[in-house]
Amino acid sequence: MGRLRLVVGALTATVLVAMMLLACDVIAPADARPSPERRGVAIFTTPVGETRPITIYLPRRFMDDALGLQAVPRDVPVNQEPALAAAIALVAGPDGDERADDFQYPLDRHTRILDIRVESGTATLDLGEEVDRVRGRPYSELVYWSIVYTLTEVPGVERVALHRLGEPLRELGTPRFAVPATASRADAPSWAGPRTEARSTPPAR
Repeated sequence: MGRLRLVVGALTATVLVAMMLLACDVIAPADARPSPERRGVAIFTTPVGETRPITIYLPRRFMDDALGLQAVPRDVPVNQEPALAAAIALVAGPDGDERADDFQYPLDRHTRILDIRVESGTATLDLGEEVDRVRGRPYSELVYWSIVYTLTEVPGVERVALHRLGEPLRELGTPRFAVPATASRADAPSWAGPRTEARSTPPAR
């Protein structure tokens, strides 16, 4: 009988402790559990092991306050698909020294790369909805051409198609810039071409 009382007492104590924890919200509700990882490619990674050099094209504000593109070098993993490596490096944007020299982020640093594929000389880049955070004109257009120039730096890529959440991106930025279905470097306006010296920025449209 004494042993039975001890068992009952222990069970009662356990139930009371559980009720107190629930009352104090110590046990997390179901909706507080971590959400599944969002789909996309990890951007902020440091190359490990053997690397190879590539060139990307970043927007830059030059000394005369003009906007333009400028080529910058990057080291990427040698075993990473070339077009993907270029897209990741572009989204990661300028490093600290480059930011101090007025290089700009072409896209929000949290922009997800959902897919990238190269077929028949065309690289199709599919981005998450974070691409909607591009702002300004002509900056939005310059961002587009930074993507085109960067991806056409990849051997075998001649044209670029830009998608958003699996669908062709029709407009980019605010105010809106009409995005071509595909584009090559030859389609870029002269003011958007890469440079080492400032040229006049076109008037806002």
